[in-house]
Amino acid sequence: NDALGRHQAPKEDRKRAHTLLNLGFVMQEMERFDAAEQYYEQARLLAAATSNEQTLGIALGNLGDLASQRNNHERAVELCEQAAQHLEKCGRFENVARALLPLARLEMSRGDVAECEKLIERTNRMLDRGASEMLGGEVGARLRSILDEWGALEQDLVTKCIDAASDEKSRASVIERGWM
Repeated sequence: NDALGRHQAPKEDRKRAHTLLNLGFVMQEMERFDAAEQYYEQARLLAAATSNEQTLGIALGNLGDLASQRNNHERAVELCEQAAQHLEKCGRFENVARALLPLARLEMSRGDVAECEKLIERTNRMLDRGASEMLGGEVGARLRSILDEWGALEQDLVTKCIDAASDEKSRASVIERGWM
């Protein structure tokens, strides 16, 4: 019985971490950001304790998203980069792309053309890798959802970057890349 209990404990911890992530998401949607942060942090700690890279990456990405919503740029960058590292390590490239979205939103709001460009290229590489990993080359519903979200964000990002570009050379660079 003791061996069976030890075998079931990791499974129960994974379920608990996913439940905490879901509760955090619900709180975030309700704009109860402090409660969402507590749930995501608990999920992060549990995932780290059980070496669950995927859940750890998702929890870090959600915490990064909260930081970006609170306009805490440095913290958002730190958390989203950590999330991307964990998710890339376990081959969840579509989730890496999702973890980068809050950074893109922040850079869009700051009008940083160079960083916008880097994030777009990096995200596209992750989406390409994710698509190539899908069975039979088909892009799953989750990846299509990310692609749709990224496409809308990319268009907003490009428009704002062009508007924010202070000189003709910067504008020309954005247009030259085929964004407009």
